[in-house]
Amino acid sequence: MSRSRYRGLVVLLMDVCLIFFFNFAMFFSYLTDGNIQLYNLVMHIGLLTVCVLVFQLWFKTYDTLWRYAESQEYLTLLKGMGCGFLLYSAVNIILGTSFIWISEALKGTALALINMLTIRFLYRAYRRKVANVGTGAQRYTAIIGAGSAGVALLGELNDNVYGTYKPYCLIDDSREKQRKRIHGVSVIGPIDNTVELLANTPVTDIILAINNTTTERKREILDICANTRCRVHILGDPVTQVEGDASGKKSLSSGMREVQIEDLLGREPIKLDNQRVNEFVRGKVVLVTGGGGSIGSELCRQIAAQGPKRLIILDIAENTTYELQNDIVHLYGRDFPLSVEIASVRDKARMEQIFAKYRPQLVLHAAAHKHVPLMEDCPGEAIKNNVFGTYNAACTAREFGAEKFVLISTDKA
Repeated sequence: MSRSRYRGLVVLLMDVCLIFFFNFAMFFSYLTDGNIQLYNLVMHIGLLTVCVLVFQLWFKTYDTLWRYAESQEYLTLLKGMGCGFLLYSAVNIILGTSFIWISEALKGTALALINMLTIRFLYRAYRRKVANVGTGAQRYTAIIGAGSAGVALLGELNDNVYGTYKPYCLIDDSREKQRKRIHGVSVIGPIDNTVELLANTPVTDIILAINNTTTERKREILDICANTRCRVHILGDPVTQVEGDASGKKSLSSGMREVQIEDLLGREPIKLDNQRVNEFVRGKVVLVTGGGGSIGSELCRQIAAQGPKRLIILDIAENTTYELQNDIVHLYGRDFPLSVEIASVRDKARMEQIFAKYRPQLVLHAAAHKHVPLMEDCPGEAIKNNVFGTYNAACTAREFGAEKFVLISTDKA
């Protein structure tokens, strides 16, 4: 028998004992006065118990993990007890028994139900208390947003007593919600005063749980949070969260993440079509000019992952190019088809020599001076490299039949 089934059986037996005990107590005076017989009493309590269990099992009450129980689970318990008692009453009416059986059974069933609920509440509170005592790594957390997403996250964090984050407060702009409590947690505000509100608190983490707001407002809130001493997280779109926790419910916290650059953009980030990129590069000889630079080196790493026939890194700076060569060899092994050429795009003869050697099909031109203030002081060098160097690379690519020539940077100094 699994652990969950064992616990369900224990709870079922507990409920049976409560029903029997309180109903026996209700009829005890009748039993001692001789108004009813022990045999009849046991039969009636047994009938009531069976009626209740039929509906509790039908409603799957004993499949509940009571440490995670919410109002719906308690209502199911109440519904099972009510339906069971109604069935018991109907049987007694049909059989024409004394009304005293129904009236006293109602009292006993009500007392049993009260104790069932009390025991379940106490168990849930005990599990939470024990977990809080045993978890020393919990971090006090402020949730920005007391809307549907924030309240749902709050409920989940409260239920996850073994989790890392312990809700400390909710921060919201709504004056109607401020100075109120939700699930036992205070709502404070406004959001613009977050720094002051959290200044003298033990809060170490902030979770932004507002989804129905503009990107500009989200940026403003993140800027405010950046002025606190707290780590800042963002809750993903609740609609997309599909992972479940131990109770089988959808998990919002699984979509919680650190702040990313995309969160600060004024637009949706562009998503690459990886299949088309792969088709563009795979099996081709690819030459990257300026491959040792900041833009060119990342291009080379991305291209290497797509399986080119050969990758040629061309750059005039040997140090960064050598480091890039080692990185790619480390990632993809010494058998990876990689060539490195130290050359300047200004040197037309050297460019022709390289093109004749490799016959690249795809040329990505990233070689250029890009530092605007420096190039304003040295305009001649900028023109020689960015203008004439680009001209040399483009002409050479055309002369040697390259299929594509891509000018990477359109804002060269």
